[in-house]
Amino acid sequence: MCGVVGTPSAVAGALNSMVNLVPQSPLARLLLGYAPAAARGHHARAWVLDERLAAILQGGREPALMAIRLAWWRDALAHDDQSKGKGEPLIEAFRVAGLTAFEREMIGACIEGWSRIAGAEDLSEADLRAYAQGRGGGLFGLIAGDDAPGLMAAGAAWALWDLAGHVSDPELAQMCLLTAAGFVADVDTRLIKAHRPLRLALLVAAGDIRARRAPRNGFAFNHYARIVLAGLLR
Repeated sequence: MCGVVGTPSAVAGALNSMVNLVPQSPLARLLLGYAPAAARGHHARAWVLDERLAAILQGGREPALMAIRLAWWRDALAHDDQSKGKGEPLIEAFRVAGLTAFEREMIGACIEGWSRIAGAEDLSEADLRAYAQGRGGGLFGLIAGDDAPGLMAAGAAWALWDLAGHVSDPELAQMCLLTAAGFVADVDTRLIKAHRPLRLALLVAAGDIRARRAPRNGFAFNHYARIVLAGLLR
């Protein structure tokens, strides 16, 4: 296990901060309720990391600055550079919990996925696929502890659905959804059923993907109802 560098009080502070690490996304917060109790902290850290990486790309920052900040997270978590991240609650929480080599690989993939679209003016289908496989595949792989292609495809589809709801160009949103449809076709339904929160995340996305409908209003009532109904029936 990777420990936090510092005094016992620093470790205690990191443990206390872990309690407050809750994702802001309504979807992620709802999905945490379907996670096994023992894994809920791990799931929360993964979703919060994804939100931190997304925030780097928001606000019209310069591409060079985005690259520097993404590299900082990569060094601190994927490369285990202990000189970075001291005092950052999320990084210290990961270090206290411990990160396996596989989890570092998945975090690195997630960061690389975000890097593929950071500051890009024109995105090709290849860019979108690389982003989706990195961000979504890395996130779902980190949460599930599994990088099976059928599971990674679910993450890629979800990531493209999410991106479609955050871009201003309608044509790009449709390209995201069309590319996502190809990933949905590659999902291993038996495998995804073993990971209930991820199955529900895909379920929310798949309806919009099939309808080619970008979630412009974010996580809406119809998405909430879809999860609750599926959680009761499946």
